[in-house]
Amino acid sequence: METLYIQAREALLQSAYGRFDIVSDIIPQELLLNGKPRRVKEWLVKYLNLDESTINANTLRSWLHRYRKSAFKISQSAEKDCWQTFEPSVFKPEQNADKILIKKVNSHEIH
Repeated sequence: METLYIQAREALLQSAYGRFDIVSDIIPQELLLNGKPRRVKEWLVKYLNLDESTINANTLRSWLHRYRKSAFKISQSAEKDCWQTFEPSVFKPEQNADKILIKKVNSHEIH
């Protein structure tokens, strides 16, 4: 794990393409998917012992947006698989079918 932190730090210090690729392996998933970009930047600065000016906020925000978009697509495809096995519930009326169901439309009366 320590070598992963070193690799991530070195990648962020270089201004090469794909410098945030390893970042997704070291940052907690909850922070990546739900955290604000500035919190992600603070985490990187703190745990990788970097200067704040090392990470361009706009670049990080763009990468985070793309990461979340791809993660959302993956979760949607997994959700589609669940719907393939879905079986709807079937209404089975009781023996006494003379009961009437009343739906309340508004909670306020009109005067």
